[in-house]
Amino acid sequence: MAIAVDEFGSAIGIITMEDIIEEVVGEIDVGYDFDEYSPKKRHQLEEIESDIYVMDARVPISEVNEVLGLHFSDRDAHTIGGLVTARLRRIPKAGDAIQEEGFSITVTKATERSVVQLRIEPTGVISSQN
Repeated sequence: MAIAVDEFGSAIGIITMEDIIEEVVGEIDVGYDFDEYSPKKRHQLEEIESDIYVMDARVPISEVNEVLGLHFSDRDAHTIGGLVTARLRRIPKAGDAIQEEGFSITVTKATERSVVQLRIEPTGVISSQN
């Protein structure tokens, strides 16, 4: 086993004997697939009305910026739910909201430990709640 490091000396990966053998002989089928048992959950981002979106709180800020054409900062958090938590400086509850770059971000679902779902819309938009 070996640990791969970058130019700063930070560990960036592990190389095992299986990795080396697979490079020589090709992929080794071990008879099971971890993705089969725990498939990766896709983060949802859905436009419910014109310029009004409902999304999973774990959607990366970079994806929100790309899809909505926004410029939310990802300095304090990596996910849109993390952004809301960072701005409020506490674990948000359903109904909590923040204003960010002309948009209102409202928590629509939350647990006692995290944000689950958010609604993003331009500030001042009057629309029906889903």
